[in-house]
Amino acid sequence: MDGCSLIPINYDQHRCYGWKNPEGFGFALRFALCSLAKEEISRAAQSLPVALRQREGRWEAVAVMGPVHSVNVMVDRLGRWRAGYVPAVLRVYPFALGEGNQLCLWPDYRVQSLADSTVKPFFDGEEWPQELKALQAFLVARQRGVVAVHTVVESLAAHSLLRPWPIPGLEKPDPARAIDGLFSVDSQKLLMVEGPLLKTLFKKGDLRWIYAHIDSLYHAERFKLLGQRFVEQELLDADVAKNRRVTDVLQSLIEDQGDAAL
Repeated sequence: MDGCSLIPINYDQHRCYGWKNPEGFGFALRFALCSLAKEEISRAAQSLPVALRQREGRWEAVAVMGPVHSVNVMVDRLGRWRAGYVPAVLRVYPFALGEGNQLCLWPDYRVQSLADSTVKPFFDGEEWPQELKALQAFLVARQRGVVAVHTVVESLAAHSLLRPWPIPGLEKPDPARAIDGLFSVDSQKLLMVEGPLLKTLFKKGDLRWIYAHIDSLYHAERFKLLGQRFVEQELLDADVAKNRRVTDVLQSLIEDQGDAAL
């Protein structure tokens, strides 16, 4: 994820520790964007907006999970996922892929002591257990899919087929939290494509995920409603907490009066 300083898993530091599978997706609440492999775009696009962006000089597809930075409206207050598809990188939390395909941990994850019998160890002897080897292979394959998007989108950009895509849902987002730099493929211009580019896109099966990306953008219209529900729930919780405080005070007064009567 963006801005994360991943923690490499190494024997000296982690041989006495392990991990548990997360209970829910609360860890993803602060992430509004998530990179996607080319192979998962069509599935993600069925329930999430999929946009394009250029990061560190390379194009990538991203699932847009919130209208502003640090807000993910696809996770509810109990950590439950609200969309039909969970991006691959979130499904393997707390693991991620670092430099040189090194298996790493998310920086916010607290390793677990092996004194707990329900904890799965990071090491079997001096090697990773089979589950972690499979996870690393999965993440390496996912990363290849993320990289594969660049070549296609770079070609689309060279043919002026991209246009800026501002996220709908907020009339006046806080400039400090606004998400910019997102693009979409221009569907009208795409219809005019012909010759070698069209042949290449068709032959490699890229038209399928490109049109899925275009069709997915309407999902962002739900952000305003989901955000409104989130705020309404916060207000409701605040009222409940206030009422509880009042009840506690009244109960204390009653108890004090009872003691005085004795």
